[in-house]
Amino acid sequence: MVKKLITLSLLLISTITAWSQSYFRASEMTLGTHVGSNIVWEETEKSSVLIKVEEKKITIYSKTRQVYRGIKIINRGENFVKWLCLDDDAKKCHVIITHLEDQPGIVLLGVSYDDLIWFYTTEQE
Repeated sequence: MVKKLITLSLLLISTITAWSQSYFRASEMTLGTHVGSNIVWEETEKSSVLIKVEEKKITIYSKTRQVYRGIKIINRGENFVKWLCLDDDAKKCHVIITHLEDQPGIVLLGVSYDDLIWFYTTEQE
Protein backbone atom coordinates (compact mmCIF):
# COMPACT_ATOMS: atom_id res chain seq x y z
CA MET A 1 0.00 0.00 0.00
CA VAL A 2 2.80 2.43 0.92
CA LYS A 3 4.68 1.63 -2.30
CA LYS A 4 1.54 2.37 -4.36
CA LEU A 5 1.03 5.66 -2.55
CA ILE A 6 4.66 6.70 -3.12
CA THR A 7 4.49 5.66 -6.78
CA LEU A 8 1.23 7.56 -7.28
CA SER A 9 2.68 10.64 -5.58
CA LEU A 10 5.80 10.57 -7.76
CA LEU A 11 3.67 10.13 -10.89
CA LEU A 12 1.49 13.09 -9.90
CA ILE A 13 4.51 15.31 -9.19
CA SER A 14 6.17 14.42 -12.51
CA THR A 15 2.92 15.04 -14.40
CA ILE A 16 2.48 18.46 -12.81
CA THR A 17 6.10 19.33 -13.55
CA ALA A 18 5.82 18.19 -17.18
CA TRP A 19 2.71 20.30 -17.74
CA SER A 20 3.88 23.30 -15.76
CA GLN A 21 4.07 26.67 -17.40
CA SER A 22 5.36 30.08 -16.46
CA TYR A 23 4.18 33.51 -17.48
CA PHE A 24 6.41 36.52 -17.96
CA ARG A 25 5.62 40.16 -18.73
CA ALA A 26 8.01 42.05 -20.97
CA SER A 27 8.77 45.64 -20.03
CA GLU A 28 11.21 46.33 -22.89
CA MET A 29 12.12 45.00 -26.31
CA THR A 30 15.36 45.53 -28.22
CA LEU A 31 15.74 44.69 -31.92
CA GLY A 32 19.04 43.99 -33.64
CA THR A 33 20.21 43.26 -37.18
CA HIS A 34 22.99 40.80 -37.95
CA VAL A 35 25.69 42.55 -39.99
CA GLY A 36 28.42 40.03 -40.69
CA SER A 37 29.54 38.69 -37.34
CA ASN A 38 28.28 41.80 -35.51
CA ILE A 39 24.84 42.89 -34.32
CA VAL A 40 23.64 46.46 -34.83
CA TRP A 41 21.16 47.26 -32.04
CA GLU A 42 18.30 49.74 -32.28
CA GLU A 43 16.89 51.81 -29.44
CA THR A 44 15.19 49.84 -26.68
CA GLU A 45 11.41 50.27 -26.73
CA LYS A 46 8.90 49.97 -23.91
CA SER A 47 6.71 46.90 -24.16
CA SER A 48 3.92 45.14 -22.30
CA VAL A 49 3.84 41.72 -23.88
CA LEU A 50 2.76 38.52 -22.16
CA ILE A 51 5.04 35.51 -22.71
CA LYS A 52 4.08 31.95 -21.82
CA VAL A 53 6.96 29.51 -21.39
CA GLU A 54 6.15 25.81 -21.40
CA GLU A 55 8.50 22.83 -21.40
CA LYS A 56 9.09 22.84 -25.20
CA LYS A 57 6.97 25.75 -26.40
CA ILE A 58 7.13 29.51 -26.02
CA THR A 59 4.24 31.76 -26.98
CA ILE A 60 4.73 35.52 -27.21
CA TYR A 61 1.45 37.44 -27.26
CA SER A 62 2.64 40.50 -29.19
CA LYS A 63 0.61 42.25 -31.93
CA THR A 64 1.34 39.18 -34.02
CA ARG A 65 1.31 36.05 -31.86
CA GLN A 66 4.67 34.25 -32.03
CA VAL A 67 4.97 30.55 -31.25
CA TYR A 68 8.30 28.75 -31.01
CA ARG A 69 8.55 24.99 -30.52
CA GLY A 70 11.77 23.64 -29.08
CA ILE A 71 13.57 20.98 -31.10
CA LYS A 72 16.66 20.56 -28.95
CA ILE A 73 18.92 22.40 -26.57
CA ILE A 74 21.98 23.73 -28.41
CA ASN A 75 23.86 25.17 -25.45
CA ARG A 76 23.28 25.38 -21.72
CA GLY A 77 25.23 27.32 -19.15
CA GLU A 78 24.80 28.31 -15.55
CA ASN A 79 22.70 31.38 -16.42
CA PHE A 80 21.30 30.60 -19.86
CA VAL A 81 19.83 28.05 -22.23
CA LYS A 82 19.79 28.23 -26.04
CA TRP A 83 17.23 26.22 -28.00
CA LEU A 84 16.98 25.35 -31.68
CA CYS A 85 13.31 26.01 -32.46
CA LEU A 86 10.74 26.09 -35.23
CA ASP A 87 8.30 28.96 -35.56
CA ASP A 88 4.74 28.68 -36.89
CA ASP A 89 6.05 28.97 -40.47
CA ALA A 90 8.44 26.03 -39.84
CA LYS A 91 11.47 28.36 -40.02
CA LYS A 92 14.42 27.48 -37.83
CA CYS A 93 15.53 29.99 -35.22
CA HIS A 94 17.14 30.09 -31.82
CA VAL A 95 15.50 31.05 -28.55
CA ILE A 96 17.78 32.18 -25.75
CA ILE A 97 16.64 32.49 -22.14
CA THR A 98 19.00 34.01 -19.60
CA HIS A 99 18.87 35.92 -16.36
CA LEU A 100 21.00 38.77 -15.10
CA GLU A 101 23.00 38.02 -11.96
CA ASP A 102 23.08 41.69 -10.96
CA GLN A 103 19.30 42.11 -11.42
CA PRO A 104 17.46 39.29 -9.62
CA GLY A 105 14.05 38.56 -11.09
CA ILE A 106 14.90 39.91 -14.56
CA VAL A 107 14.82 37.34 -17.35
CA LEU A 108 15.92 38.06 -20.93
CA LEU A 109 14.22 36.10 -23.69
CA GLY A 110 15.73 36.40 -27.15
CA VAL A 111 14.70 35.16 -30.58
CA SER A 112 17.39 34.96 -33.24
CA TYR A 113 17.13 34.32 -36.99
CA ASP A 114 19.92 34.60 -39.57
CA ASP A 115 19.20 38.30 -40.16
CA LEU A 116 17.36 39.54 -37.04
CA ILE A 117 17.50 39.16 -33.29
CA TRP A 118 15.30 40.63 -30.59
CA PHE A 119 15.28 40.45 -26.82
CA TYR A 120 12.49 40.99 -24.35
CA THR A 121 13.36 42.13 -20.83
CA THR A 122 10.85 40.35 -18.61
CA GLU A 123 9.76 39.59 -15.07
CA GLN A 124 7.78 36.56 -13.99
CA GLU A 125 4.09 37.18 -13.30
